[in-house]
Amino acid sequence: MVQQTPSDEHVRVPIEPAEPATIVQQRRDLLKKINMIVPLFRKHEAFLRFMRTFEEVCLQSHENVQLLIVMFLNENSDSKNDIALQQTLSIVNELNARYGGEFIKLSSIRGKFARAKALNYGMAQVETRELLFFVDVDMVWTVDTLHRVRLNTVAGERVYFPIVFSQFDPAITYKMSVVPNHFLINDETGYWRVFGYGIMSAYKGDVEKVPT
Repeated sequence: MVQQTPSDEHVRVPIEPAEPATIVQQRRDLLKKINMIVPLFRKHEAFLRFMRTFEEVCLQSHENVQLLIVMFLNENSDSKNDIALQQTLSIVNELNARYGGEFIKLSSIRGKFARAKALNYGMAQVETRELLFFVDVDMVWTVDTLHRVRLNTVAGERVYFPIVFSQFDPAITYKMSVVPNHFLINDETGYWRVFGYGIMSAYKGDVEKVPT
């Protein structure tokens, strides 16, 4: 940290260490439970990738995260609907059994897909005082993302809108069907969605206070 004096000279100003109480609170914040709500309609390949990420980042590392999947089905029951639901349910059950808990919950809704409806449906399953993280099935993230969600979301004071990096089609960028490195960020691999506000974390009580 640099402070400028009237004579344009510079002096070093030491930064005071954080108070012990602040450090303890930050450590507690990093342990907060996150309720991740994900709308789902088709996009099976993206869903498989999302679940691989969830397993690696959350389940294998014992992160305090509850995943709520809200799956939309066509109004009329048909074989494709049934197969898609069974495939998704099979993945959920297999991961819950492998890690010995109900870390993932699956709900289904019939009707035309609406992201807001899915988020509201998932939010209704969470207590008012709990932390929400609205995210899409196309997202790839790391454990640092979860840390930022916890530290940047403050009940009654602040919600958090992460800026998303949107990747170009790997078939054009890499001549491949899959991105070899999702976290290679430059002008040739994609662009920042500076004005995108679809991904958000907030406490449920704060979301409920927003006028509709």
